[in-house]
Amino acid sequence: MQKWHSNRLEHQEYSLNGLVDRITLVQNIFAKAELVHDDGDDQKERAYLDDIIQMYAWQTNDTLAIAQ
Repeated sequence: MQKWHSNRLEHQEYSLNGLVDRITLVQNIFAKAELVHDDGDDQKERAYLDDIIQMYAWQTNDTLAIAQ
């Protein structure tokens, strides 16, 4: 039981670190989108936002739900 708890905690740390990394990546991409938005570059802004959406839309149904 103690070994199971130890492994579980290690996996939580890995998961939390992965989540922090993912949030940081999304924040960086979003910051880039805001910068090009301020410059009036709609095409680049759309591309950055699409990158974020594609990180979370794994299936057609996901993309449809996001669009709705």
